[in-house]
Amino acid sequence: MPHETRRLLDLHERLLDISLKLNAAGNQEELLTYIIDTVVELLRCEAGAVLLFDEASGSLRFAASTGTSQEELASIPVPLNNSIAGNVYVRERSVIENAIATSRQHYDGVAREMRFETRSLLAVPLTIEGMTIGVVEALNKRDGGFDDDDEHTLRMFANQAALAIRNARQMDFVRSAYQKLHNFEKFRSDFMAIASHELRTPLSIIQQSLEILGEDGSDLQREFAGDARRAAARLAAVIESMTQLESLRLRDDVSESGCIAPGQIVAEVLGNMDSVLRAAGLRVEHRVPPGVRATMDGDRLRRILGNVLLNSVDATGTGGTITVAVDDTAEGPVLRVADTGRGLAVTELDRVFDEYYQVEDHLTRRQSGLGIGLSVARKLAEIDGCSVWMESDGPGRGACFCLRFGR
Repeated sequence: MPHETRRLLDLHERLLDISLKLNAAGNQEELLTYIIDTVVELLRCEAGAVLLFDEASGSLRFAASTGTSQEELASIPVPLNNSIAGNVYVRERSVIENAIATSRQHYDGVAREMRFETRSLLAVPLTIEGMTIGVVEALNKRDGGFDDDDEHTLRMFANQAALAIRNARQMDFVRSAYQKLHNFEKFRSDFMAIASHELRTPLSIIQQSLEILGEDGSDLQREFAGDARRAAARLAAVIESMTQLESLRLRDDVSESGCIAPGQIVAEVLGNMDSVLRAAGLRVEHRVPPGVRATMDGDRLRRILGNVLLNSVDATGTGGTITVAVDDTAEGPVLRVADTGRGLAVTELDRVFDEYYQVEDHLTRRQSGLGIGLSVARKLAEIDGCSVWMESDGPGRGACFCLRFGR
C-alpha cells in the first residue's frame, strides 16, 4: 500500500475515533479542552485555540486555549477586522501563516496580554450547516511550517468539532433550563407549604370570632357576620385545594382503594356542604340506586365531590340546580355532577382540568375560585384508576362532571 494512502487511512481512523470522543464529552467545557488537546496532537504544534463569535460584542472571543487562563482569555475580544481569526471567520476560508512576525493581519493584542509568542499559525472556520460559529487555530508547528495537509486535517476535524460544540451548547441550555425549572418548583413548593400553614391559623381565629359575632350580635351584625363566614369558608376551601394539589404533586396520597358505597359518601358530602349550597341559593337533587358498589378510596371520593361541588356552585347562579347521580352502567358505575350554570364550549371541555384555568377572563369574570378544583379532582381520580370528563351542550346550558369508577 502506498505511503500516502496508508497515511490517509490512518488519519480517517483517527478522526473517527476522535468523533466518538467528541460526542461523548459531558459538557462544553470538557469538550473544548478535548478539542484543544486534539489539535495539538494532530498538528504536532505547541498550542491550540478555539474562538467563538460573540453576538453581544460583535467580535470573536476565546472559548479555550492551551495553557492559559480561560477567565483572562474570555475578556480579550478579537476584532473581525485586522486579525487573522476575523478574516477566517468573515471569509469562511482557512489561513496558513508561517511568518507571523511579518504578517500585517496578525492581531497581537492577545500575545501582549498573555505574553505568548506566536511564530506560525493555521486557522480554519468552525462551520455547521452553512453557518460559521467560530475559528479553531493551531499555533507554532514544532517541525517546520504548516502545509496544505495540515489544513486538510484541521478542516476535517473542525467540521466534527463544530457539530459537537453545537450539540454541547444545546445540552448546556437544556441542563440550565431544567435546573431553573427545578429551582422554581422547589420555591413554589416551599411557598405553598408556608402560605397554607400561615393562612390556616389566622383564618381559623377569624372563623371562630365570626361564629360568636353571628350568635351574640345585633341583626345587622349577624347579617354581616354571615357574609363574612361565607367568604372565610370560601378562602378555607381555596387553601384546602392548594394543599391537596401540592400533596398530589409530591405523591403523598398513598392510601389503598377499597370497596365503597358511593351513595353513602354522596349523602355525607352533601350534608357537610348543606350550608354552603343553601347560602348560594341552589337547589340540590341526588339520585343513587341502592346497592351500588365501586372500587375507590372513600376519602379521595369525598375530596373529589367537594371540589366538584364547589366548582358547580361557582358556575351556577342563585336559583339554579345541582344534580348528583350515580348510574350503574355496563362499563361500571358512573358518578355525574350536573349543574344548570354557565356551561362550556367544546374547546373548554378538556381545558377546565388544567391547573389554574379560568373559563372567564380573570379581569371581568363574575365567579370566584383559582381554577384548580377540577384539576385536583382529576388527579385524585387517576390514583384509583378512574377516568373523568366534562359534558356540556354549550355556553349557558349547564355542564356535567363525569367520573367512571375503576374496576
